[in-house]
Amino acid sequence: MNCIIVGAWNTAILNPNWIAKEILILGEGEQISVEYSADIPIRFRIKIKDLYFIPNNDRLIINPSVLDNKLFELVNQSSLELYNKLPYTPITAIGHNFVYELDDDENFYPQIDFSVAKNRELYKTFHASPGSQSILRHSLLLEQDKFVILNLAFKQENGRKILDMNYHYQVDEDPNKIRHSLSRFFDNFNNSEFTKSQLIKKGGK
Repeated sequence: MNCIIVGAWNTAILNPNWIAKEILILGEGEQISVEYSADIPIRFRIKIKDLYFIPNNDRLIINPSVLDNKLFELVNQSSLELYNKLPYTPITAIGHNFVYELDDDENFYPQIDFSVAKNRELYKTFHASPGSQSILRHSLLLEQDKFVILNLAFKQENGRKILDMNYHYQVDEDPNKIRHSLSRFFDNFNNSEFTKSQLIKKGGK
């Protein structure tokens, strides 16, 4: 799960010490962990208070390292504080993402037919054959949040079944939409848990 804030970010500012000082005040004994990639340009992720911050020029990713309600609230608080400290950052979109992999005794409800056998002959007419992944996508409007589009993806790949939920906010640098969206991570997690309970059932019943 993560919060992705798409915009033009100054990664020189978003360094570990600045985040620890300006966004998350460290308590006694709390530490900063920094991991670097071997990519060019070098990328890094910062772990503070069990939250990962992954800054890039075109997006900032924040994700909890464990399932914890206090951490989900901290995602709300830290992302809002980032915007308060850097209000002139042009932010165009915000996404909250949650992924659920089904257990062996679970199925989508109602059951989804991922079989492509009925289309196999059709695919042959344009020299194609089914791959290892099948995806069904739905985009939903939510009554409780007029600014969001919930993108559901039901996936089957190599015997695994996965439910992806993406809460997409097109904010286009609108301060009110940005603040609203950044405050919704914990709410969207709770909504995802409820949605999962409706769309995934033991034995598919």
